[in-house]
Amino acid sequence: MPYQITTDSCVDLPPAKLEELGIRYAKLHIIINGVSKPEDIRHEAKVAFYQDMRAGKQIATSQVNPNEFIELWTPALDAGEDILHISFLSALSGSYNSACVARNMLLEDYPERTVMVIDSLCASGGQARLVERAVALREQNASLKEAYDEIDRWRGQYCIYITPDSLSHLKRSGRITGAAATVATLLQIKPIIVVGKTGELAVLDKVKGRRSSLKRLVDILSEKVDMLACTVVDICHADCLPDANNLKEMILSRLPNLSVYIRMASASIGAHCGPGAIALIFVGGKNARAAT
Repeated sequence: MPYQITTDSCVDLPPAKLEELGIRYAKLHIIINGVSKPEDIRHEAKVAFYQDMRAGKQIATSQVNPNEFIELWTPALDAGEDILHISFLSALSGSYNSACVARNMLLEDYPERTVMVIDSLCASGGQARLVERAVALREQNASLKEAYDEIDRWRGQYCIYITPDSLSHLKRSGRITGAAATVATLLQIKPIIVVGKTGELAVLDKVKGRRSSLKRLVDILSEKVDMLACTVVDICHADCLPDANNLKEMILSRLPNLSVYIRMASASIGAHCGPGAIALIFVGGKNARAAT
């Protein structure tokens, strides 16, 4: 039976690419100075968002609600299609839970249909790679269950490491204390944050200075990448393209057989880590993504 693949606005694929792949997506909400709007994933909208952050506007996000998933999926169900939804990691957003609520509600009205929702345990490049893999599987005539099982197998292989440029947004979210943020800022301390096996965040390391933090990311990549399974490394940046390009050059000088893809982080991701943050996403070896 045919099935539709959907995702959400944290996927960091350009609108044209999503259209090319036939992917419909749910939009998280971005709240700026108290005004909430569905997330706009166009490049120019992302640039404007980071300008607002740097200007000191009050930023928050909210999850996709169940009714929005119902609206997204109902046309496909009416057309006799099943659904495979690949969600932003549940540890950072309630959108996955909303999708599960919507699924259960819809299956009461469409008992003959199947809606499968999977927590990607990723965001940005990792989530994008899983969506592209699901599309490739569908094109190879994989069933919905086969595609789900394959995405379930791969999602834990994507390693994600993040280094923020400023700790102010982590302080605001309560992940570090105000005193710790002040001291770290004065000393130019940059944490290296790892996304754990179930999506939880933890500080892996602390280094001094921006270049040292980028070099540490390259060191981690060299240690943990699976050179047989990983052909492309994703760099996700929060409006700091020069630093992303520097990281790309550092990676290619160390690991020239890899390809490196750079993408700008969506507002729903950047709102939490702040302008200047950089994430490195790649396929790791066995047990590379251990529990934190």
